[in-house]
Amino acid sequence: MTAADPIARARELLDDLTEPYRWSDAKLLVWLSDAQEAIAASRPDELLSASNTITAIVNLTATGDTTIFGAKWRLAMARFVTGQALMERDEEGDVSRGAGLSSLFERAL
Repeated sequence: MTAADPIARARELLDDLTEPYRWSDAKLLVWLSDAQEAIAASRPDELLSASNTITAIVNLTATGDTTIFGAKWRLAMARFVTGQALMERDEEGDVSRGAGLSSLFERAL
């Protein structure tokens, strides 16, 4: 799965589908990298490849970069990214909605 997949879903959740985007790809990629770190910290088993070697986590710098986690984590990562964006915006109702999405991410772990 490329970084573009969870970012596209996050943009849907944020209703940020028209350019110029409210949140840049670069900003969303930082939060997506943070989501990978959180998954790895809570679920180190997800770092194991089919040959039982540990996959290294790399920071995502472009939407074409491949995430180390498969499609089963797409929605969870999109929720994390969306939650971070909403909490950063800090408008009425966004912080609580962002916290709720972050909670859904944590439950997925």
